[in-house]
Amino acid sequence: MVRAEIDSPEDTLYCGQLWDVSRSGACISLGCNVFKGPKDAKVLLRIRSNLGAKVVERESTVCWVDIAYGATFVGLHFLNQLAEGTFLDQYLDVEDECRLRAAEPDLILVGSRQSCFNSIKKRP
Repeated sequence: MVRAEIDSPEDTLYCGQLWDVSRSGACISLGCNVFKGPKDAKVLLRIRSNLGAKVVERESTVCWVDIAYGATFVGLHFLNQLAEGTFLDQYLDVEDECRLRAAEPDLILVGSRQSCFNSIKKRP
C-alpha cells in the first residue's frame, strides 16, 4: 500500500492510499473519509513510499470526487507533470503497457477512473 495525503486549502488533511497514478494525475482512495473540498480546489498531494522514507509532492486540482464500494475516491490533475526518477516509476510501467495495448486497432480504452487493465475492452 502506498500512502497518500491530500492537504486541502481549508487546512484539512485527508489520508488515504494511492489507487492509480499517471504522469499527469492520480486517483486517491480515502476509505470511509468524505472529501469536503470543492471540485476544482487546488490541493497539495503527498505520496509516500511504503516505508515512508521517500515522498513525492504535487500541487494538484481536484477533478472529481466519487463514492463507490463504500469508499471515497478523489481524482486529481497535477499542475506540473510527474517527472521520471521517483519511486512511482515502478507503478507507471503499467501505464506504458496500457498505451501500447490501446494502440492496437481492435482495442479501445474506456473510462478514466478505472485501472488500465479493467478499462481496455474489445471493439464491438
